[in-house]
Amino acid sequence: MKSLVFYTGDTRVEVHVSVLALFGYLFYQGWKLNLPAWHITTACVILLGSVLIHELAHVAAFQTLLDSPSQVLIFAIGGVTIPLVEEESSPRWRMAMVALAGPVANFILAVLSLVAVAAARDEVTANLGVTTLVINVALGVFNLIPSLPFDGGHVFAALLEGLLGRPRIAGFLTRMVGTLCGCLLLLGAVSLHDPMLGLTALASIYANSPL
Repeated sequence: MKSLVFYTGDTRVEVHVSVLALFGYLFYQGWKLNLPAWHITTACVILLGSVLIHELAHVAAFQTLLDSPSQVLIFAIGGVTIPLVEEESSPRWRMAMVALAGPVANFILAVLSLVAVAAARDEVTANLGVTTLVINVALGVFNLIPSLPFDGGHVFAALLEGLLGRPRIAGFLTRMVGTLCGCLLLLGAVSLHDPMLGLTALASIYANSPL
C-alpha cells in the first residue's frame, strides 16, 4: 500500500501509510471511552491537519531564514520537515527559530480555537473548537520537550551552544538530557499502557544516542 503524496504550492507532502495505524489506535481508545465514531473521526482529521500545519510552518521558516526549500513526511508518531538544501554553516539561532516555528503555529491555532469556542452558538462548533484547542496545545507543548528529535531538542542545543560556546560539550549535554527525557517518556508509556507514546519514547532515545 502506497503513501499519499500531494503538493501544497511547491512543497511535497507525503503521508505515510503508518498513519492508518495511529488512526486505528485512536479509534480503539475512543471505542473504550464510548465516544461516537463521528467524534473520533473528527479528532483524527483535526490531528492530521494540525500536524500538517505544524510542518508547513517549518517549511516556511526554512524558506525564509535559510533560503532552503523542503518537503514534509507525516507518519504514525509525528512529522518531519526535510530541507532539500543542506545549510551546515547556518547560525544556531536560525535553526532554533526554524524549530520554534512548528510549536508557535500550534499555539496560534489553539488561540484561534479558544476564540471560536467563546463565540460558538451551538454545541457542534464548540466541540470542534475544544478538540482543536486540546490537540494543538498538546502538540505545541509536547514538541517543546528538550529532547531530539523534538523541536525543543533543537532549541535546547542552540541555547546551550550559544551559552557555552563549545559545540561538542553542548551536543553531549543535549544528548544526555534528551536521553533522560526519552527514558521518562518510556516510563510514562509503560505506566499508561500507551504503545504510541512508547514508540515516541524509543525514537527519542535512539535520536539522542551517540551511535
